Amino acid sequence: MIDMDALANAEKARDTAQAALAAEKARYKPVRKRAVMFGVIGGAVGVTALTLGLIIGLSPRDPSTNGGIVDLSFNASF
Repeated sequence: MIDMDALANAEKARDTAQAALAAEKARYKPVRKRAVMFGVIGGAVGVTALTLGLIIGLSPRDPSTNGGIVDLSFNASF
């Protein structure tokens, strides 16, 4: 025969263990969610770096010097 007190104690212990496990799971975020967060942050940093590099790389440069001489005349007449 099955001892009803032993069965009740086993069920109580199981419920306690399940509650402790649920509390432990709620304490930590899953790795997958953290990976998604770091992926989004890394992607944003990458897009920002690419945009900044393109802006700097494609910006107009100072005029060439044509043999070391730079024409600084402003065609101003007095």
